[in-house]
Amino acid sequence: MSHSPLRKERNCLNCGAYVQGRFCQECGQENVEPRESFWAVSSHFVADIFHFEGKFFKTVGLLIRKPGFLTAEYMRGRRTRYLHPVRMYLLTSAVFFLIYFTFFAGHGSMINIGSGKLKTMDRLELAEGYRQVLETDTTRTDLKERIALLEDTSRVISPEEFQNAIIKLRNEGMSFGLRKYKSVAAYDSIQASLPRAKRDGWLERVFNRKFVSLNEKYGDDPEVLTEKLNSEVLHRVPYMLFVSLPLFMLILKLVYIRRKQFTAVDHGIFTLHLYIFCFVLLFFTELVSSLQSVTGWGFLGYITVGLYLSVIVYLLKAMRNFYAQSWGKTISKFMLVFLSAAVMAVLLLAVFLSYSTLTVK
Repeated sequence: MSHSPLRKERNCLNCGAYVQGRFCQECGQENVEPRESFWAVSSHFVADIFHFEGKFFKTVGLLIRKPGFLTAEYMRGRRTRYLHPVRMYLLTSAVFFLIYFTFFAGHGSMINIGSGKLKTMDRLELAEGYRQVLETDTTRTDLKERIALLEDTSRVISPEEFQNAIIKLRNEGMSFGLRKYKSVAAYDSIQASLPRAKRDGWLERVFNRKFVSLNEKYGDDPEVLTEKLNSEVLHRVPYMLFVSLPLFMLILKLVYIRRKQFTAVDHGIFTLHLYIFCFVLLFFTELVSSLQSVTGWGFLGYITVGLYLSVIVYLLKAMRNFYAQSWGKTISKFMLVFLSAAVMAVLLLAVFLSYSTLTVK
């Protein structure tokens, strides 16, 4: 509520309805003088920030401490004291991905680069990877030399060399045996010369033409292709999560199909609160991982694993608290939800990865 003087007129400036008190009963606008002083605007701005901040941290605190509680509160109609779940989802997801793409994405590595020589186990795993590529392409005599070099433990290989080798191996594996085609035109020509029954299908032809095109363009610089693909996939993760929202809601609806008192909206609010918790958790997980990369403290890796596993515990407790069934039923339904969500995640990842591959330039 502002400290501006009330208007003498009783008509609402927003909707035109007759105002009986300080606020319009039709639209809720305060019936004050439209011209505000600088101090009034500043006070209103600061008050809104602190009001929003207080409500936000209160909501997040309850969300973390009491799994399923906020969803139950929403269903009971107690809503104004907390941030609306849709608004909170949009806010937390936007803030998380803004921070992630600004500070975390691209700054880490799947290989922990350190000093000294490469471990024997890493050398053997890399050699095995080269053998798998060699099985599909026996003409790669250079791979035999690499395998021999890796198996010769008297030759010191630095972690930096190992990372570069991993990148090259990954890109060589991405060729899918299509390096024999020098260009898309060559691929099309060979396909046209084959009997119709032996030609690639429509979908296979789409992907093969794309792979040949990428090999033709980035054959001499596979690291650039890897970076482009990673960027394409990462920047589509927010869309993938958004698409997964109604799918996860559908899973809950099917698992609890006999609980008629829960509507699709109820399952949707539960899903939103779960995703919000995951965004908060991922933020701290990335923070701990980055700290580990900077400091080299090994124990932080266990904390990261613990944070990831906490999602399982959280979902189980949230289902128990919100759907209010026995632990036996909750655990059995949790297993169904978890397995179904895992299948959904794999399928969505495959779809978005395929789409990213087809759209990379």
